[in-house]
Amino acid sequence: MEADAKEVKVPAALLIAGVVIVVAHGVWLAGPAGGVLMLAALLIGLLINLIVGVIGCLITVRLVGSSFGFFWNAILKLSAVIVFPFAVAISIPVLGWVLAFGLYLGLLRWLFDLQWFEVVVLVVVLMLVDFFARFATTALVASLAG
Repeated sequence: MEADAKEVKVPAALLIAGVVIVVAHGVWLAGPAGGVLMLAALLIGLLINLIVGVIGCLITVRLVGSSFGFFWNAILKLSAVIVFPFAVAISIPVLGWVLAFGLYLGLLRWLFDLQWFEVVVLVVVLMLVDFFARFATTALVASLAG
């Protein structure tokens, strides 16, 4: 596979697919307003996840001594890794979160060319970051909703 596909095309396609799935899920649950709300929550959660995720990646780099490549490519890849597994998780009852965990592992290993130990360390850091971001997003949306 050409390097450009792995650096830009595949992560961009995964990110777009994830956003479409999340918005469609919101529309399915609560109509057009639900889609807008899901998109807003996704964007807020992604922003929080990226900020804390970049910090998590920097910590992981320090712990295991790996590299995540060029900054903007790493941001695109990290966005895809955050959004696409989440979209799968919310779309598939019960097993979705198991599949999401597998996607985290696989996408991180493949997109960032990491060893399995590095993937496990990064996944633990990102899962903790993801939990924090979803909690903060839920609290923010609930406070805005009144």
